[in-house]
Parts: sequence; structure tokens; C-alpha cells
Amino acid sequence: MARLTSVLELGRNQFVLTELDGSVSVRATIVQIESPPVRAPRGARMTRLADAWVDLERGSIERRKRRAMLSWTERRLLACLIEHQGAAVTHRELIAAGWPRARPAVSHNLLGVYLHYLRRRLASVGLACVIKTVRGTGYMLDVEPRAAGRRLDD
Repeated sequence: MARLTSVLELGRNQFVLTELDGSVSVRATIVQIESPPVRAPRGARMTRLADAWVDLERGSIERRKRRAMLSWTERRLLACLIEHQGAAVTHRELIAAGWPRARPAVSHNLLGVYLHYLRRRLASVGLACVIKTVRGTGYMLDVEPRAAGRRLDD
């Protein structure tokens, strides 16, 4: 259990299970429902996102004792959106950030799929609707919904 917990804390929450002969394989994603509060380890860089804490190095986001683990691609996309918070980030910029080595092969559809995954992870900790679609341009991280009359989900 301790080994599994340490692997999850490193942001590796997807596993492929196979039989010894390699005949059966199952892809599993493990999600922690209840977890202790995130404490920043020495040297870790925690970023504040509304009333949540994001640790891009470990791939975790926590808000009100709920935690979600992010994939490597989700981390890179969220880091790019945080860096340009409040401004529209173009599709091209996000593709360059999310897939630094495979840019020409990545489509806008794949970007949309990964942003859907990222939105779902953020919603699981109560941060629904913080990633906005900017039609014809790209996406924007908007964590000030109270100013526009909206509220963060509880």
C-alpha cells in the first residue's frame, strides 16, 4: 500500500496490468477519493489556483481535501494556462506546450480531448468552468468567476 501511495503521489495514476504470458492487459486509472492534505515538500513549487493548490512537479491539484492527479500532458497544458492566466492562449501555443516533441502530428481535436480531460480533473476538486473556450482562438484560464456573478463549485 505504501508503494502504491508513493507512486500515486508522483503523479503516476495509470497502470497497465498483464498476465505473465502477456495475453491479457487492462489499463487502469487509480483515483484517490480521500487523501491527507497536500503539504509542499522541500523545494516543491506550489501554485495557487483560486482556493486550490497545484503542484505541477508531482502532478496534483487539491482543494478542500479533494485531490486529483494530472497526467504529464495535463500538467503541461495547465502550466501554460496558468502562465497566461486571464489571457487567451492560442491552439498553437497549447499544442507546443502540451506536446513539445510531436507538434506537427497533434491536431486541434486531440488538444480538445486533453482539455476535456483537464476540465474533468479540475471539476473533480470543485473547479468546474475555470477553463474557457475562446472561439476561433484557443482557451483561457479564468479563476475570477465571482466578479462575473458566477461561483466556484463546492
